Amino acid sequence: MANKINCLREFGRFRLDAEKRVLWCEDKPVNLPLKEIELLCVLTENGGEVITKDELLEKVWADSFVEESNLSRHIYILRKTFKDFGES
Repeated sequence: MANKINCLREFGRFRLDAEKRVLWCEDKPVNLPLKEIELLCVLTENGGEVITKDELLEKVWADSFVEESNLSRHIYILRKTFKDFGES
């Protein structure tokens, strides 16, 4: 998904290793399911650009059919995780 140049993405107290599929908060790994990590990789790939629902579905679930409610659930988990770490 990401090349070596753009593997580490930092935002706030977080660091996303897109190659290894690990999210760190400061020096501790954040326990996230793989799909949430993949979703976060797509969301941070082109920082600041708007990504449509269809683009997210295509990039994260390219080989399967996924309902929009499933995407909403994964976004909810990401938001809850960041809120649990004091981010809003």
